[in-house]
Amino acid sequence: MGFFLLLAIGIILIALEVFVTSFVVIWFGLGFLLVSIIEVFYPFENIFIQISLVSIFSLLLLFLFRKRVKNRFFKAQKEIKDDFLNESGYGEVKSGKIFFKGTFWDFEASVDVDLYKEKDKVFVEKTKNNIAYIKKV
Repeated sequence: MGFFLLLAIGIILIALEVFVTSFVVIWFGLGFLLVSIIEVFYPFENIFIQISLVSIFSLLLLFLFRKRVKNRFFKAQKEIKDDFLNESGYGEVKSGKIFFKGTFWDFEASVDVDLYKEKDKVFVEKTKNNIAYIKKV
């Protein structure tokens, strides 16, 4: 096989990885690309040597880099912090409840509950089990 054929197979395999997303096909594509670059400087007469080199390089790249690259691509999903409601912030007294982050909460105050009137601004220290822990601003 010549340089251009090896190069074309490598590019096709790398492009195929976009659709397959297995992080396996890309390493075989890179193996073909490496052998095509070697073919430019040192032409091989035997096709079996080329296929053997492609196999060796591909498997070596696969075992050395697949896990690292795969973890890097899927790392963002592990770091998502979905703790939207359990945060502090400012809310407002409405209809005898606390309106905080688009939701009405029952509340437990650090001072007397009778001090809170309609449309009073409050600071929500935390939320837990559908109860907002608040203090007056």
